Amino acid sequence: MNDNLEITVNRRTEQLKVRNQQLKEYLSSNSHIVRAPLARILGLVDIYDPKNDEHLDFIIDGLNDSAMELDTALRVINEKLSKENF
Repeated sequence: MNDNLEITVNRRTEQLKVRNQQLKEYLSSNSHIVRAPLARILGLVDIYDPKNDEHLDFIIDGLNDSAMELDTALRVINEKLSKENF
């Protein structure tokens, strides 16, 4: 009985190691997907100058596009997570 239990525990441990590695790879991939629009948003906010509205339309358009991209990325991630039961 102990041998069978040890085999079961070892098998489950290996399955968990594989699953954890898959999760790490998945999260690493997604962090790049989320980071890109967030970095653009931060850059656009950084160049905003309330004393000079010359580039305001460009900034607002960029913020809108990047926010929508970020929203889409997060929705896709949430959908995948709920389907794959991470």
